[in-house]
Amino acid sequence: MSKDVDQSDITTAEPVATPKVDSPPQSTGEIHQPVVVAKKSDADGMPEQQHRAFEQRYGNSDLDDWAWYEDPDPATRLQTDRLIDRGIDRLLELTKSEAKDWKVLITCGGVGGEATYLRNKGFTNITNSDFSSEAIEIAKRREPTIKSIVINAEAIDAEDGEYDLVIVRAGLHHLPRPVLGMNEMLRVASKAVVALEPNEGVIAKVLGQEFEVEEGEINYVFRWTEELLEQVVKSQLLEDPVHIENVRSVHHHKVWVLAEKICKGDKAKMHKLIKSVYKVGAPLLDRVGNAFIGIVVKDPDIPHTARDEAPAAP
Repeated sequence: MSKDVDQSDITTAEPVATPKVDSPPQSTGEIHQPVVVAKKSDADGMPEQQHRAFEQRYGNSDLDDWAWYEDPDPATRLQTDRLIDRGIDRLLELTKSEAKDWKVLITCGGVGGEATYLRNKGFTNITNSDFSSEAIEIAKRREPTIKSIVINAEAIDAEDGEYDLVIVRAGLHHLPRPVLGMNEMLRVASKAVVALEPNEGVIAKVLGQEFEVEEGEINYVFRWTEELLEQVVKSQLLEDPVHIENVRSVHHHKVWVLAEKICKGDKAKMHKLIKSVYKVGAPLLDRVGNAFIGIVVKDPDIPHTARDEAPAAP
């Protein structure tokens, strides 16, 4: 599936059984009048119309459309990577590990934005995956040294515990069955799961959207809470020792839109303004934030160490 961020909510790449579409931070996230169609599913359980829509979206794009993933501009990187930075930094802190120690699978990874981020963060054993074959072809062209494969996030073709860490960013809420997507992440992750998704709450109700539309196809924006995550995890892992937390945050694409308007597109000024907005606003609003950064660590008292195996071949 392909994702993109629920742009009215947690911006960024954000994202798979249902394709995600990666949209740059400057996207307005506007919704057009939805085209409602019958939800006939293909063999993998994903609505056929949505699958076709995202394949068309990726198939009609080129590498330049995704260049913002490599844009070194500090304002772009701050707005795009702020949430995933918080999640990964907290994971490494909890596990007392280094980025190079982890064998990672990204679900709902689209054209590989998260893979690019993780590589730049110091991860070396990365597999990007998405339901859309068109997205994966672009990912291979964007990042030929990173392995990218077609995977249905609701039925991951991998053994139990095959990866140390499974990550998703803004992808589960594109799935017909988001909880099943989380179940699969928990199954194939031997040590940890990190999920960046919309969070239920006041800000989501005021500024978020119940449904989002891409290429004329509609999906429900599923929102998480720490309590919901705990129920899902414990239903699956039972009494196994586990650490569960939500680094709840406030984050919205409208911060970018407003900064761009005030600063008249001056990226240096935008970076200072965006940084200031989150520095002041986050301590006040994170407790009711619209961004869910769910972290699950299995056997938290056992230190994580690197596997004795070569990185995934592209």
